[in-house]
Amino acid sequence: MQLPREVLTAWFRHLTDVKNLALCAIGALVAAYTGPFGTWMTMPEGERILFWAIVIVWSFVASTFTIALACARLSHIAIVPQKIISCLVFTAIFSPPLYLGLRAYVGVEEAGTFAWIAGISFVIALMISAIREILHISARSEVEAEFDSRSTAQADDGPRLLARLDGDPGPILRLSARDHFVNVVTATREHEIRMRLGDAVSEMEGTEGFFTHRSHWIARNAIERVLRDGPKTYVLSNDNQRVPVSRTHLPKLEDAGVV
Repeated sequence: MQLPREVLTAWFRHLTDVKNLALCAIGALVAAYTGPFGTWMTMPEGERILFWAIVIVWSFVASTFTIALACARLSHIAIVPQKIISCLVFTAIFSPPLYLGLRAYVGVEEAGTFAWIAGISFVIALMISAIREILHISARSEVEAEFDSRSTAQADDGPRLLARLDGDPGPILRLSARDHFVNVVTATREHEIRMRLGDAVSEMEGTEGFFTHRSHWIARNAIERVLRDGPKTYVLSNDNQRVPVSRTHLPKLEDAGVV
């Protein structure tokens, strides 16, 4: 099965992120010198360091893949089920090799059952995901509230965000978050900028628009019509793309007469 290009691009970006690489190295050292799952008592120091270095690198590869996959394929669903699904996918990818490795090098009794190892992996992944999300939400919520209270009159010289787009005259149609990056879509092309979505929206002052989802913002004059797909709601942008509308943001769009 061939992975979509957007997933591969996001995955490579996460794999090469300096902060992620630093956390991977720290995690490998902590695991090597704490010796979980019986490895402290059953493995010589050098072998234990090598074993946990391989395990942590594998967890790094698996976790960055699930983050990239979630950004590309699960952005239309609510955050809680999105994180749970991502952590389940991570557990399914990460746990079997860990279990087999522990059985081979530590022993069946010391390693524990597969259900135990998979359960611990899932809980740790969920905790890390929750902490990561709390840090992002706290930084973003203030910006969203500030933007919603601003005047929506169009500025003559366009929003400040245009200055980041390498001479693209705009107008900016919509913004989409992909972890630490924002995709800025104009009438002519798409740009990728390393910044938070909330910060990008704060530079759209003077342009009326709406958060339709925690990961999507669209200018009002870029909305063509509303689409319904069962319980799901979308707005169709004038570049012919469906932008998901979450239940959280749906009331604001209804109050504005968009939906």
